[in-house]
Amino acid sequence: MRESEPSIDSPPIADANVRNSRWLPSFGVLTLVVIACVVVWFKISHDPSVIWLSPKGGAQWIRHDQPVRLDARLGCGVAFFQKKFDLSEDCHDAALVVHALKVATVKLDGELIYSSQPALKLEVVKHGGELVYVTRSSQEFPNWKLPVHITIPSLSAGSHELSIAVVNPSGPAAVLAYAKSLDVATGPDWQAMALSSELGSKRRPALLVTTHRLPKLSEAVSSRFGIPSVYFCALAALFFSTFIFAASIPTTRLAALNSKLDIAGSLRWMMIAAWLILAAHNFNSLSLNVGFDCTDHVKYVEFLSEHHRVPLATDGWQMFQSPLYYISAAAVHATASLLVEEETAWRVVMLMSFLTAVAQVEIAFRALKSVFPNRQDLRCLGLLVAGLMPMNLYMSQVMGNEPLAAVFGAGAVTLAIVSVQNPRFICSQPVQYALGTLLGLALLTKISAVLLALPIGVAIGFTLLRVGNSLTSLLFCLARVFGTSILISGWYYGRNWILLGKPFIGGWDAARGIDWWQEPGYRTIGHFTSFGEALWHPIFSAYAGFWDAVYSTMWVDGMLSERIGINALPPWNFSFMLAGAWLALLPTAAISLGTVVAFLPSRRARQPALILAASCVGVYVAAMLYLYLQVPIYSTAKASYTLALLPCYGLLAAAGFDLMLRNRILRAAILGWMVCWAIFAYCAYVIV
Repeated sequence: MRESEPSIDSPPIADANVRNSRWLPSFGVLTLVVIACVVVWFKISHDPSVIWLSPKGGAQWIRHDQPVRLDARLGCGVAFFQKKFDLSEDCHDAALVVHALKVATVKLDGELIYSSQPALKLEVVKHGGELVYVTRSSQEFPNWKLPVHITIPSLSAGSHELSIAVVNPSGPAAVLAYAKSLDVATGPDWQAMALSSELGSKRRPALLVTTHRLPKLSEAVSSRFGIPSVYFCALAALFFSTFIFAASIPTTRLAALNSKLDIAGSLRWMMIAAWLILAAHNFNSLSLNVGFDCTDHVKYVEFLSEHHRVPLATDGWQMFQSPLYYISAAAVHATASLLVEEETAWRVVMLMSFLTAVAQVEIAFRALKSVFPNRQDLRCLGLLVAGLMPMNLYMSQVMGNEPLAAVFGAGAVTLAIVSVQNPRFICSQPVQYALGTLLGLALLTKISAVLLALPIGVAIGFTLLRVGNSLTSLLFCLARVFGTSILISGWYYGRNWILLGKPFIGGWDAARGIDWWQEPGYRTIGHFTSFGEALWHPIFSAYAGFWDAVYSTMWVDGMLSERIGINALPPWNFSFMLAGAWLALLPTAAISLGTVVAFLPSRRARQPALILAASCVGVYVAAMLYLYLQVPIYSTAKASYTLALLPCYGLLAAAGFDLMLRNRILRAAILGWMVCWAIFAYCAYVIV
């Protein structure tokens, strides 16, 4: 028997208007998606900073075939492409069209027929034990998206050779060329040669840019840590025991237990205890070198301790980050250093992230209780998803600003969720200031928190107007919320604006003076339409495309916390972790289904909160898609950027599971599956 849930009362008049208004969120989202697609397509077509490669004129983009590299790259990409072709008769006024990424020199039968940058000179420099090419040209490079049309006046019958040299100052060299009258078009039948660090390379067949190859490390991890048969036996035993137990409880008995026991509350305390046990167990076992940019986070803290000022983005690799985490870490480290040795003091700093994970469990519990007050089953399932999300399990064990920014952001989102559920709550000025404080602290910890401003602001606005507040009251409310956040974090971004010319600076920003790139260095349609590699080879499946990158970093440590050697892996239990990639299909389906449910017309009281949760996820995904397009490297799509949305994932998963729990047998199967997933997710990050 399902427990009742309150619904939003509507006046009996104007029912048609009420029904139509329930479709407004869906129409609004659809409109925004269409507008965004138009803007993105225009940017793809005209903006040379967007490296988008697509077939043209029957030709395909090609590049040199070489092993995949995981490290950051410096210097130019240089490659030579060659094609021999035969003419049965003389040809006059042949038209050759060339698109090169980014500077090209074209020769026909050894004679130069075109050069887009005649003065370009390359120099060889040594960097980190590797010889790389750099260009010292001060000239502005031409717009590589504009095709080069080359007219060949006459060409006699017989064999000929077309060669194209391509230089990309900050990425891989690639080319697309075709001449229809010569029956020549770039493809896998061309030969390619790239200059390696040894200043030489063999000629080999060119590789289509649409061909994705995973790094050797990806396959090595999958083969080395295969899922043992005993794990399948354990999974089967765990699943069927949970299934039989859940299926044997009558629905009436389950409803009685829900009314008498606080099952969700007990689960909350069990998960908090599990996190504390994990922190105590892994405290001395986890290397200080595990974690994204861990050494550079340490340098940031040391900079604060030595110089007693917040660094500029130009002072180091991670110095572009907002300072609150590092200020807190410097204070904790300084205090701990008075009591324990240096290494232990840094481990105490790592405990800060563990504490944020514990707080995330409580925050998700509060959000779920607000939206599903009478559904303990949904609260439990949502809490499992939010509290044991693997990206939180591996991110919250190491040093970094993401977990602290996430806990402030999650607190702000939950406060907004409670507000849309109870409009009187947000009408309180202390609540408005509290919301602004959480947003301000999140912004002072990481700039990505700015993405929360739009969905939270819109949700608050609609909520206040829905209950009859005036426009003036709404404006004052938003002024208190965002004014407080600006007051807390504005000084840092204002300083950036004054000293560096812009308030927001990313790690890839050229203004920092740190020129680097990673593979692949371009985007194709396949990067946005493919999925599946994250199931078979979740480690560094980000090379396959955006969705594989997000899935593998959400449900698995898909980028190995930036450990890129088979002998330098993080100390996770990889067999559990790889199995978790498959088990995560169910919570993924629940979150996806809950997102759809959020925008379907409904009179349920939970609907505004679900719309807010889905909107927050949508804004973050849109931002990641834009970044993934704008910065075409494999590491730009990480689900950990959305760590502040754990309450949203929990809510959406609960809404999705709500549709799946209508049948008693299916309910038992879902419970058994989720118990298996939760145990495997947790065990994957217990160091043994």
